[in-house]
Amino acid sequence: MPCFRYDSSRSFARSRVVRHHGRSPYVMHTRCNASADQGKQKNKTFSSFDQLLQQKPIVLVDFYATWCGPCQMMSKVMSECSTVVKDVAFVKVDTEKYPSIATRFQVQALPTLVLFKNGTAVARVEGALSASQLRQWIMQHVSR
Repeated sequence: MPCFRYDSSRSFARSRVVRHHGRSPYVMHTRCNASADQGKQKNKTFSSFDQLLQQKPIVLVDFYATWCGPCQMMSKVMSECSTVVKDVAFVKVDTEKYPSIATRFQVQALPTLVLFKNGTAVARVEGALSASQLRQWIMQHVSR
């Protein structure tokens, strides 16, 4: 099963969500784990953020800004956790590029992590976490 990773920056495991002018605004780059496809990137296009959230049952969204120091630390933590926590899709949303999404989910501090189950926000945390804290937080809310 492929491990899905999303990002709107170029620093998160070479996977990103980017806005294409004149095309669908959301592109998902995935890196496969299957031995035949090991390391190959596959692209999926989404027409809306909601469609992106429906891709997997559990999605963790990191709302960040490029100028935010703690947000840059979370990029490394998210990358590390995405290799360990297989059943969660990791998404990064740049709040300056997508302010309407940040407003919709009432992001007032950076970084803000929002955990979605079946497209519905079930948990959120503001501020940077270590990799072990993030894994524990995810597992606490996924098991509910």
